[in-house]
Amino acid sequence: MVVASESLESFGGQGYIEDTGLPTLFRDAQVLPIWEGTTNILSLDVLRVLQKSNLEVSLGALKSFVSLVKSRISNTRQLERKDLLPSAVALGGKVDRVVSFVSDTHPQLGSVMESAARDFSYSLAHIFIGALLLEHATSPSAMPQDVAVASRYSYKLVAKQQQLESMVKLG
Repeated sequence: MVVASESLESFGGQGYIEDTGLPTLFRDAQVLPIWEGTTNILSLDVLRVLQKSNLEVSLGALKSFVSLVKSRISNTRQLERKDLLPSAVALGGKVDRVVSFVSDTHPQLGSVMESAARDFSYSLAHIFIGALLLEHATSPSAMPQDVAVASRYSYKLVAKQQQLESMVKLG
């Protein structure tokens, strides 16, 4: 926010004119530190549930999520759709990594997960979206575009996961 304010002041009176775009940047800089949007509150609720329960209960809740996701992608493996099989395997691996992450970090969930609550909740949502896309892509009514979307979504999801894991290893 300090940088945006200094930028605005460096332009003098012109910095306050809406045509320059600087006032918008300044207003955005003031709003962005507010972290209490609906998504973030829901993310903190997910974290609170995991923190209040013991490890067995937390893993039990996640295991029911895992079984739901894996049942949705099981058609891909059963139908042996070669074009979607890598996506199904990658999505199954991603859901397993989320469970292992929770079991590995459960003792220090408060310190580790509070900063990652939103990313964790988004990971769960993206995994479920990927499972739904794969399920639809294997349905008899699926079009080639549905298969392409499911494959692309899974590919991007796994690529993002690998990028995040490499950042964690560097940090």
